[in-house]
Amino acid sequence: MLHLTLSSISLLSLLVTKALGACPPFNSTFFIDNSKLYPENLDFDTQHCKLYVGSNFNATVLVYDPYKNTQEILTFDGISHTDPFHISGIDFDEKTGSIFISANSGTPFVTFGQNLTGPNYLIRYDTKTKRVVYKADLAGFLTDIKDTLNLTVNGFQDMAEDHLGNSFVPVDFGVRAIAKVSPSGDVTPWYVSNDTASANSYYPALYEGLVFHPTGKLIVTDAGAGTFVTFDTNAAPPKPRTVKISGFTSDYKGVSCDGLLNPARYPGRDVLLCSEDGINAITVFTTKDSWKTAKYVGQVANNNTLAAGSIPAATVQISNSLYISPFFSNDTGIADTVGNRSNFPFIDITSSVDALVSVDNIKIADC
Repeated sequence: MLHLTLSSISLLSLLVTKALGACPPFNSTFFIDNSKLYPENLDFDTQHCKLYVGSNFNATVLVYDPYKNTQEILTFDGISHTDPFHISGIDFDEKTGSIFISANSGTPFVTFGQNLTGPNYLIRYDTKTKRVVYKADLAGFLTDIKDTLNLTVNGFQDMAEDHLGNSFVPVDFGVRAIAKVSPSGDVTPWYVSNDTASANSYYPALYEGLVFHPTGKLIVTDAGAGTFVTFDTNAAPPKPRTVKISGFTSDYKGVSCDGLLNPARYPGRDVLLCSEDGINAITVFTTKDSWKTAKYVGQVANNNTLAAGSIPAATVQISNSLYISPFFSNDTGIADTVGNRSNFPFIDITSSVDALVSVDNIKIADC
């Protein structure tokens, strides 16, 4: 007769859950202890059930197992612990099982878009083999823009991957433009305009957070215009289409997403979580027509006492729960510089987001 202890049943449940392609339930606010981690972006590997966290100022990546509370650090020669590199973009691609990492110059962000210099790489890391697939240099893309438009541009942090494993990487400052990086790491200009207009002179970011939607379109934050635009990735040439947004309150100044998440918790992929540092909140949007139009349904304030002094730079879905990753960018009193913090909270906002989207009859996945 087979006798199962409680611990063996738990282990069996974990193995079965992973075999079925889903991670075990995980919820509630948690902490990661790691000296000077300062996460600016992160994503969850749904195949190995691990959280990849970009350590912005160390230019390393922490791989955290939330079920075992264990961690390891990924370092990159010539990048980690080397000025002016930050790692401020992380994206997991389920199709390739890869983590995409923005190893970017911090200078454009530290100077609020005034000094557009420094090297930038997109790294593709295979989570199964634990090896770097490519390290794509974005310098040629910037040179192409300089040669074509006579514009100096820089600032990279976000990316999104299509069904074929291509990565799309927008530049933040100087012009509205997006690079395309092939599955083997070849970089080509994908969309380049001559549009430099921004409504925000203090922090003149243009294209920011973006996601790839299952319908084949990119949804991109156009912070300079205070809205979202979409691109059909199958169209040539690509053309931005403005998403008409309703429901704004009178005091809302416009969309500006440091990070953007289209969480699978809502299986219609009809919810966007926008990390708005300027108002210290996650703004929430829904759609009924695959992002031809959108509705602003409210915000989740970054007001947990554990996050005091932070900005809500990113959100992430871990298993079927949603979290704010607070970025403590002002610990030293000087914006966007490293402090001495070693304990970092991740705030569960699942119920707050559910409450907002439920009013708009958005379907929520079973837990």
